[in-house]
Amino acid sequence: MPAHRRLPAPASIGLDLASSKARIPNIETDESGSDLEGPAMSLSETDSEVPVSSSSTQKPKGFRRGGIPKKSDVFIAVMGVTGSGKSSFISMCSDTRIKIGHSLEACTAVVDVYPCNLLTDRTVYLIDTPGFDDTDKSDNEVLGEIAAWLADSYQNKILLHGIIYLHRITDIRMQGSAKRNLLLFRELCGKDALQKVILATTMWDKVEREEGVRREAELRNTQEFWGWMVSQGSAVHRHQNTKESARKIINQLANHNKKFATDLQTQLVDQRLTLDETSAGKELQSELMKERERWEKQLRLVQKDMQAALEKNDQEAEKIMGEERDRYTRMIKKAEEKTATLRLTMESLIAQRDKRVARMEKKLKEQKEQKEQKEKKEKKGKKATREDAPKRVVGGRAEKGKPTGTEEFPPVSVSMFGSEFSLTSRICSMSNVPSPKRYSPKGSEVSATIIGEKTNDRKTWVARYSDETWGRSKFFERHYPHLDGQLRSNVKVKLASCALGADEQYSARWADGSWSCYAYDKTAGVMEDVVKICNKNADYGIKAIALGYKTTYIISYGSERKLRYKCELGAHYPALRQVLEAKNPLDIHAITLNPRSKTDFILVYSQPDGQHGISWICSNSIIDMEIRTWVNQTLGVDG
Repeated sequence: MPAHRRLPAPASIGLDLASSKARIPNIETDESGSDLEGPAMSLSETDSEVPVSSSSTQKPKGFRRGGIPKKSDVFIAVMGVTGSGKSSFISMCSDTRIKIGHSLEACTAVVDVYPCNLLTDRTVYLIDTPGFDDTDKSDNEVLGEIAAWLADSYQNKILLHGIIYLHRITDIRMQGSAKRNLLLFRELCGKDALQKVILATTMWDKVEREEGVRREAELRNTQEFWGWMVSQGSAVHRHQNTKESARKIINQLANHNKKFATDLQTQLVDQRLTLDETSAGKELQSELMKERERWEKQLRLVQKDMQAALEKNDQEAEKIMGEERDRYTRMIKKAEEKTATLRLTMESLIAQRDKRVARMEKKLKEQKEQKEQKEKKEKKGKKATREDAPKRVVGGRAEKGKPTGTEEFPPVSVSMFGSEFSLTSRICSMSNVPSPKRYSPKGSEVSATIIGEKTNDRKTWVARYSDETWGRSKFFERHYPHLDGQLRSNVKVKLASCALGADEQYSARWADGSWSCYAYDKTAGVMEDVVKICNKNADYGIKAIALGYKTTYIISYGSERKLRYKCELGAHYPALRQVLEAKNPLDIHAITLNPRSKTDFILVYSQPDGQHGISWICSNSIIDMEIRTWVNQTLGVDG
C-alpha cells in the first residue's frame, strides 16, 4: 500500500502560494580530530635496505593495476575478517565499486590492488585481501592466497608502508573465531611490523557512541585483544565512514619512507620455509590440530556407542551410529587435507595462485562475452519496441487572445528518476542532486530541480531559480537533444514548467504560452488534445505532467476551481491507481512517476472538502525515509 499524509492544509503552506525556495541541507562529515588514537608515526625515517631473494625475476604482474612504477609509490594492505568493511573502505578511497566479500563472478577469493586518489603528492595502492572467517573459504585457503601475493610482491622488491586492520565496533565481544584470526594476523605481521599497523574500528554509525567508546576501550586495554599490539606501536583509529576519516588513516601510514617486510614474507622468501613452517602457518596449524583432535574424540565415543548397539542387536541404533562414524571420519579427513595444503613452498603458492587468477580471468572473459551478447539482444529488442511505438515532436505557439505570462510554477515540486530525487515545498527541500551554485544568478536560490537521465555518475537535471530563471546540467544535450535545441532557440522567453522522462522524452511550456513535447506517439497525441482543451478555455492551463516507465504518463490540467487529469498507467503503478480511484474526485497539484520503476511515484493532491495530502511509493528504503521526512515537514505533522 502507498504511504499517505493527509490533513487540512494550514494557511502557511497552502498549495496556491508562491513558489518555494529550496534549502539544500549541509552534509556533516566525521568529527574533526576525534578519530585519532595511539602514537603518531615518525615522518623522518628513511628507507632501509631489505634483503630480497637473488633468484627472483622482476615482473610487473598486477601489483599496480597497470600503473607506472614510481619511487614514491605507497603500498598499504587492508585486512580484517569478512564483513568488517574492507571493500567499502577501499571503494571510498579509490572511487571504484568493489564486489562485497570478494565473491567475484568466478567465485575465487583473490588479493587485488586499487590505486587510491586521496593524496595528491603520491600514488597509494591499497591491497584488498580476502577476509578470514569467510563462509565460502577456509582460513588456510585465505592465508595461502595472502601469502602468495605477499611473497610474490616481496621477491619483486615491493615493500609495504603499512597495514590497516579493520574491526566492526558493532561486535558485542571478541568471539573465539575473531580472537583466533587476530592471533593469526599478529603472527603474519611479526613484532617489528606492528609499528606500521593501524587498528581501525568501523560502523560507528550503527552503535550508540557511549557503547562504542566502551567497546573500543576494552579492545585497546585487553592484552589478548589489541593491548599487546598497541604496546608494540600499533595505532588505534575510528573510521567514521567518510573520505576525510579514510584520508587521515592513509596519510598516517603513507607519510614516511621506512618500508618493511612482514614476518610471513621474510620466512617464505628469505628463509625458504614452507607455509606450515612460518609463524602464521604454525598458528593456523595448531587450530587445525585442535579441530582434528576434537573430531577424533567424537569418533571414539561414536565407535563405543556403536559397539554397545551391536551387543544389544539394536540394528536401528547401529545404523545411526554408523552414519555418525562416517561423518566424523570425513571431518577428520577434511582436517588432514587442510593441514596438507599448508605444506607448500613459496613457488608452489605463487604457481597455484597464478592458476586461480588465470581461471578467474577466463571465467570473467566468458561472462563478459555473455553479457555483451545479452545486451546486444536487449538493444535489438528495445529498437524493435521503439519502432512499434515511435516518438515524435509536437508543440505550438500561444493561442491568439490567450493570456500569456500568467502561469506560475507550483509551490510544491516532486521529481524522481532512478535513485535520484528532488523534493521542494514552501516549508522545506530535500534532494540528492543539488544544483551547482555556478549556474545560479547571484542572490537567487533553487526553487525546483527536475531530474532526468544519468550516464555513469553524470546526472542530468533542469533547475528553476527563485528569480524565475532556469539552468540545466552539463552534457544535457546528450540525453535531451530536442529540448536542448528548444531552450537554445527560446533564450529570451522564460521556461514556465518542465517534465523529463526516459529515452529523450520531455514536456516543456514557456511563459509566452508556447509549448513543446517529445514523447511516444500516443502520449504526444494526448498532449495535443489537452492543449486544445486549454486553448478553448481562457482560465485553463496544464498544472503537472509526469512521464513514467515506458509509455506511461499522467497529465493534470484545468482551472484553479477544478483540475482534471488524463493518464495511461498500463499494468504499472498499481498503488497510484488505487489512490486515484479511492480519492476520486481529486486535484493533482504535483506528480512524478519514476521512469526506472514500475511502482514508484509521488502524488500531491487536494480534494473538494479542502483536504490536502501526499501519497507515495518508493522501493528504496533510504529514499523512502527522506520522502517521509519531507512530507511530514511540508504538511506540518509529527512522525
